[in-house]
Amino acid sequence: GGMKLLKINKNGFTLVESIISIAIVLLAAAAVLPLILYSSKSTFNNQKIMTANSLATSVLEEVRALDYESIGTIGGNPEGPLEQKQTRTLNGFDYTIYSTISWATAENDGISNPVAYKNIRIIVQGLNKYSNTEDVLAELHSIAARDGEKPLIEEGHLKVTIKDTNNLPVKNPYILVSIDGPDKSTNYIDSSG
Repeated sequence: GGMKLLKINKNGFTLVESIISIAIVLLAAAAVLPLILYSSKSTFNNQKIMTANSLATSVLEEVRALDYESIGTIGGNPEGPLEQKQTRTLNGFDYTIYSTISWATAENDGISNPVAYKNIRIIVQGLNKYSNTEDVLAELHSIAARDGEKPLIEEGHLKVTIKDTNNLPVKNPYILVSIDGPDKSTNYIDSSG
């Protein structure tokens, strides 16, 4: 008699093979998961920035729709219909919009005009998903000027320069100025005064 070879037919995986294949799949998933999370968080943040830019643009368009004399903020100087601070909710998220309109000075033939044109600044803040803090998501700057000659206004305006202890102008002061009297006025002032 001869030896008979037994053929073993493998129709499935052994337990060890199954455990090893599961471990390989889990390691691959663990390596890719942070990239997927970062990508989705980044996409989400980019969508918020795009929304913030759209909001800032829409507020700036509201300003552009006004005639020059009406461009201003409620309780501000110059006075106008625009809110200094407003909150809008889009897609379940809050955006805070800060609108600052201030007078700007220009020199012409040695004459200083403190109200030559208006500076417009729109800032939109929202929650940053990375740092979990309120961050500036969009910021737009523009100016508005009268058509033709700009009349020099001689009364009713105040210009303040903030200086440090070395008597040098502070580069970017951002202070709240309130004027009390028969005509009350409040405005956030930036470096242009």
